[in-house]
This record gives sequence, C-alpha cells and structure tokens, in this order.
Amino acid sequence: MNPAIVRNIIYPAYRFIQRDDVFLRLGALERNQWLSRKELEDLQWEKLKLLLDYVCKNVPYYKQLFDESDLQPNDIRTPEDMLKIPILTKDIIRKNSDRMITTDPARRGFAANTGGSTGETLYFFKDAGSASLNKADDIRLNRWGGIDIGDKEAVFWGMPFDMGHTRKITDRIKQYMKNVIYFSTFDMSEQTMMKYAEILIKFKPKLIRGYPSALFNFADFIKKRNITDINPEVIISTGEKSFPFQKALIKEVFNSKIYELYGSNEFSNIACECNHHKGFHLIIDRYYIEVLKDGRPAEKGEAGEIIITDLYNYYMPFLRYKIGDRGILSDKHCSCGRSFPMLEEIEGRSFDRIITLSGKVLGGFFWTYISRAVPGINQFQIVQKRKGCIDFNIVPGNDFKLESTKLLEKVIKDKAGENFKVDFKIVDKIPLTPSGKLRFIVSEILKERLLMKSKIHKAVVTDNNTNYFDSVTIDEDLMERVNLQEYEKVLVVDNTNGSRLETIAIKGKRGSRIISMNGAAAHMIKKGDEVIIIAFTWTDDIIKPRVILVDGENNFIQNLEGGVF
Repeated sequence: MNPAIVRNIIYPAYRFIQRDDVFLRLGALERNQWLSRKELEDLQWEKLKLLLDYVCKNVPYYKQLFDESDLQPNDIRTPEDMLKIPILTKDIIRKNSDRMITTDPARRGFAANTGGSTGETLYFFKDAGSASLNKADDIRLNRWGGIDIGDKEAVFWGMPFDMGHTRKITDRIKQYMKNVIYFSTFDMSEQTMMKYAEILIKFKPKLIRGYPSALFNFADFIKKRNITDINPEVIISTGEKSFPFQKALIKEVFNSKIYELYGSNEFSNIACECNHHKGFHLIIDRYYIEVLKDGRPAEKGEAGEIIITDLYNYYMPFLRYKIGDRGILSDKHCSCGRSFPMLEEIEGRSFDRIITLSGKVLGGFFWTYISRAVPGINQFQIVQKRKGCIDFNIVPGNDFKLESTKLLEKVIKDKAGENFKVDFKIVDKIPLTPSGKLRFIVSEILKERLLMKSKIHKAVVTDNNTNYFDSVTIDEDLMERVNLQEYEKVLVVDNTNGSRLETIAIKGKRGSRIISMNGAAAHMIKKGDEVIIIAFTWTDDIIKPRVILVDGENNFIQNLEGGVF
C-alpha cells in the first residue's frame, strides 16, 4: 500500500477508532528528546517520585519492602539514595507476583512474559495505560533512522506457534494496513528463506527489522545465491546481542544503514542508536536506568549490570529490576543534539560468558571472533556445563575441514589455559530458544553464584611500594587463616577514603603483620588506611566464608561468624 495513504489517512483513522492517545504521546516524546540533560533528569526524577509514592500506598510487596528497609518515599532524594532500595530479580518476581500488582481498582494491566533465552519464562503484567506510549516511542525511534508511519517494513521475529485462526486473520489485516510483513525465525530452512526472498523482492521494504542472528543467516543465504534485489534503506538489529561480523555481512549484502535498538519484553525500547552511531541513547524520559558494578554506580567506560525502573508501569511496578544485561556507560555527548545519556556498548546477557578454571571470563566477542578464524563454520554454539571444559557445537559448511578444530583448540587454550578441555561436536543444526533466537553461548554453570569465601576485616595498611607490581602483600599467617592463595584475585575496600579496587594477593613474611599496597594500587590506598580484604568463589553450594578480625597492628583477634562484623 502507498506509504503516504497509510501515514496520512489509514493510520490516523485507526488510532481514532481505537480512541487512544498515541499521537499526543508522540508529540510529548519528540519534545522531550530536545530537552537539556538537566531538564530530562528533572522530568525523570519527577516521574520517579510519583511512582515511589504510588507503590508505597498501593502495592503490597513494596509497602512491606520499604517498611523492612526502614525507608519512606521522601528518603529517596538523590541517585545515591536509590541504592537503598533492594534490587529486584526474576526470582523475587516469581515468588511475589501476586503481591506486586497494584490494589488500585482504577489501574488495568495485560499479561506478558519473557525469559525465552534463559529457558525460564517470567510471567508478569504491563500497565495498559502505557500501551499507547510504547507505540509512540516506536514511531519516535524509527524516525531517528528516517523511517516514518506507513513506510514498508519487514520483520524477522519469533512468531508464536499457538496463535488462533481468528487472531492470525486479525493480525494480517493490521499488518497490511500498517505496511508491515512478518517472517518467522523459527523456520529458516533454505526452502523457506527462498520464499522470504521472493516476497521481499516484490514487497520492497524500506526497513528490515529483526534478530541479528536471523538477519545474518538470511544475508548469508542471499549472498551465496547472488540475490541482489533486496535493498532496504535501513536495518534495525534488535532482540539480542549483535556482533561485528554479523553487522559487517548484513551491511555488505543489503547495502543499508544499520541501527541497533536495545529493548526487552519487560519494558520496551530502552536505548537506541541515532544516525550519528556514537553509541546508544538511553531513553530516560521513560525509565530510570543504572549501571552497577559490585553494587556501586559504574564509572564511565566500566562494564556493569544494567538496572531499570519503569516509570510508567503502575499496574505491576518494577523498581530497580536486574534485567540480566551488562553495559558500559559513555561520557560522550552525541552531536545529534539529543541530551540523553549514552551507553558505549551493551555487552549482552550477563550469563553469556565462559568461566575458566582460574576464574577468567571469556565473553561473547572472543567466541564469535575465533569462529570466523577458520572457514566453513555456518553456525556454532558454545555450551559450558562445568568449569574447565566446553562443548563447541559446529554446523559445518562445504568449506569446513575437521582439522580446523586443532587451530581453534590452540587459540582457546592460549586464552583459557592448557587444562581447559574443548569437545568439538559436528551437528546438523543449533536449536533456537522458545522466542526464536539463536544463543551462541549457553552457560549452565552460571546458575552458580559468586559468593564471598574469605575476608580479613579492619586490617591497616603498613606500607606502600609503588616500585613493585600491582598487588597487595599480606602476612602469610593471615592468608592461611582465611584460605587465601597466592596470586588469588581479591577486592580491597578502603574504609578510610571509600575507594575500592581489585588486585592479587602476594604472600608476605609470616608473622610480619604486613599489609602492603603495591604498584598502581599504592596510589589509591595509602599507608595507615583501614581496609577490608575480600575474596570470592563461584559455587552453587552453601558455603561458610572464613572471616577474621584483626586489630590496629594486624594481629589476629578472632574468627567471625556469618561473614560480617
């Protein structure tokens, strides 16, 4: 259908019939994007205060949470105060779902779910009043890439299996009226992708949107068949982490501008690239977004857990929700003129990592990079069921040679250690998640938690040695008391100046009571400072940490129960 007819006649008429406020919301959102940073943060804080007041009056779970935390909404005056509100996790939601719904009879919600990529579905409710806001925000962000209402759009997405006949017909009518066509990522066989290609050649979309894994597979398919008649102006990659090799092929094949959009089923659009491609604009006129490392706000350029508060879900509010993704805050200001804060990178799911025997983390980029180092790997998946080994599943192409696995194994062992075991498996296909995504990395051991195992409480720094390599030297007697190994990674927390750093432990002379900060660490933590030295371990067991208290001269006083003092 002609885009201008959809934009100017059909879509406005449909919104009028629906009696919603999409266009009103769109106007507000488009004005917001040109506010100054201070104006945006003031707007965000105003929305946050309203939400906090509401949940403490109307949501049983939060009433109890604030009472048990000895908090009142008026206690939350600064971003630092927000840290007092406990983090919300999927497990907490599952256990308290009924109590997280508002008792306010004026509010309405609708059911939703997420979690297909973890295999553990989370059921929750969204606020019915924010549905028009979501539609308006989709239009706003599409316009960042030059796409407007009515422009032809093709979507590669995980389509539900259990959709009834009536809904199928209704959805097809809606899609036709909006100039949108959907392709299921559950079926990406060669026969089906050829049908997709034939439809797209006739449809001529201006925008193709979808999972990067599906777009990459489709791009690879049409490249090999020399199909050159599918040329959208814009590609929006969303729904899962995209990698450089994927974006490179997609851009080459479609000759299109690529935008990345970060969103989730729990919320909607959380961050998005603009046409300057300097990073992700965080949509703070809809969410309060934090990036935390070890429970504190991450520094610019430092990776941390993304924590989100939805400012518009009053039906089942999510305050400080740990979404499971990691991101890196940027100190850049985009030249597009929008004042939204920026994310430099979204690292993907916090469980998309492989852990070596030494505790070293190998993230997604490493595995995607080495998978391109040898020819003939059509698809791959890394599965880790226990530390120290992985299954490397490969769907081979015509160019794949079995001896290539020797090169892969060498590169992996160079990074993970010689004792790291790699079991290569040749498979016909990689199974998709229930939502139609392809997970490159599946970690079953990251059901384990990183728990404290060792702690030296109230030690005093006896020396600084800037000429030694970065480390902390600890009396060997104290190390043995808390089961610390030499060269083990430790967190040092300075009670005197509030700083904290990670370094490695070095044995000091037994009985010397030495606690020496060495190398770069000596510039942050000084002689005479009181410190806590902590070590952690990955485990799915219940452990009893070894914790000791020392005096001002680092003499052992007593063992502490429960890990705290």
